[in-house]
Amino acid sequence: NLFVFLPTAAVLFFLSSPVTFLLPAWSWLYWMIVTVYGLVIIIDSAIKSRHFFEVPGIAWAILIGNLGPGIGFLAQIFRLLPVHKKIYRNFE
Repeated sequence: NLFVFLPTAAVLFFLSSPVTFLLPAWSWLYWMIVTVYGLVIIIDSAIKSRHFFEVPGIAWAILIGNLGPGIGFLAQIFRLLPVHKKIYRNFE
């Protein structure tokens, strides 16, 4: 399923920010996508909040919910996650 790898692609895209210093065309595209993504998160968190002071917390929750699986997938590839057999005794 392709949708499993979308958070990983988003994390890799956001990690490509140093390339913006070398390629001006990539900088324009990068900041446009980051701006649209940020606006979507802010608008969605404003819609889902009951009070104005809840917007930053909901925005963080949406951001972590979107990018967390991608960060976990990359951490698993680079072997940064602990081995489950050492944590759980009944792991089978």
